[in-house]
Amino acid sequence: MVHARLSVIRTLLLHLVSLIVVSIVMGACAAPPTQQPAPAAEGAAVEWGYEGEIGPENWSTLSGNFATCGLGTEQSPIDLSEPAPSDEFGPLELNYAATPITVLNNGHTIELEYEPGSTLTFNGQTYELVQFHFHNPSEHTLTGEASPLEAHLVHRDNNGNLAVIGVFLMLGEANPFLAQFWDALPAAAGETEVEGEINVRDLLPEDLSYHTYTGSLTTPPCSEGVRWLVLRDTVTISQEQVDAFTAIYSGNARPVQPLNDRDLLTNADDVSLR
Repeated sequence: MVHARLSVIRTLLLHLVSLIVVSIVMGACAAPPTQQPAPAAEGAAVEWGYEGEIGPENWSTLSGNFATCGLGTEQSPIDLSEPAPSDEFGPLELNYAATPITVLNNGHTIELEYEPGSTLTFNGQTYELVQFHFHNPSEHTLTGEASPLEAHLVHRDNNGNLAVIGVFLMLGEANPFLAQFWDALPAAAGETEVEGEINVRDLLPEDLSYHTYTGSLTTPPCSEGVRWLVLRDTVTISQEQVDAFTAIYSGNARPVQPLNDRDLLTNADDVSLR
């Protein structure tokens, strides 16, 4: 009898212990995690801008993908003071065709995408024109002075390498190239189609002498290895045209970055702006 009772008690105790263990395990599985916050959705866009907590001085802290904005040593834009004359590179060869006019407000600037087929050849390498866009004030400076606007013509080769032509827009007469679509600048993010076609060669000065250096994108993620070709000669823009742009984007320019040990070269005999 005693043995039978002990056996029953032992069975009951084992069953009770099993229930307690199961309860603990189930509770642990059901408990929400408290140590780590939920991760951001994969591919979620990181907000950045030109002032405040999301401004250029903080870009590198907004995302791990933006670290180069703070750690890079070949960043853009730069001040273009005292470029060294060089015959290392030849003239720019442009083969631009006309493209339909679609004006895009991408949330950071006004941009016009270009149809495939228009090319820049520089130093034996051919790049296709992808798009052009604008910054106020100019991102590059000359002896510390900025122009009201700077246009960037972005090109990419078959290996993904970038070459960007920059051109300063100085106050003067109205720019006839811009006049073809300037009244259609979208005030908010989105795009506007304009009847007709444009050829961005008409924006550039006749003389394509340039200053060149190796730099980066001027917006996050600030990727380096970009070949910059900033034209010495300028084009004009009227105050009314400047005002139309700044009514939408005023101050969408990254501050100049240190040149560090990079070469700033020019193929121009006279480096002063004209």
